[in-house]
Amino acid sequence: MKTKSINYQVIGVVETPFKEKFGVPRSAGLTPLISGKIRIFSKYSDPEAIRALDSFSHLWLLFDFHMNTSEKWSPCIRPPRLGGNEKIGVYASRSPNRPNPIGLSCVAFSNPRFESGEILIDISGPDLVDGTPLLDIKPYSPEADCFP
Repeated sequence: MKTKSINYQVIGVVETPFKEKFGVPRSAGLTPLISGKIRIFSKYSDPEAIRALDSFSHLWLLFDFHMNTSEKWSPCIRPPRLGGNEKIGVYASRSPNRPNPIGLSCVAFSNPRFESGEILIDISGPDLVDGTPLLDIKPYSPEADCFP
């Protein structure tokens, strides 16, 4: 199988109070009282794009680990949740040091709106650094996304 390069457009940014990667919660929802905002760039901000979005409670955010400056990845990592004492496979982790530094986060949201030519969405419980490049947004659907 031939490999190819894939290019994605950054559709917006996530604004949070976390200015550096140290101190960001390890997972979304761990700090539900922390708020943030999604700002969709005007090129991708058509009011129709958020039609019926308010019928959902949470959003999946696909983002770029932009602060991961390492060009290399490792098949094993030492996650902080295990105290850094145990190695696990990178695919069994949420480490930013991956072959493709793409992240996935599920956040609660409210108040999707169109203001000054941009889509803005308030979020709570973010686990992202301020200014994180956003690749896509998808609604969380309990019927499809929650496995008992």
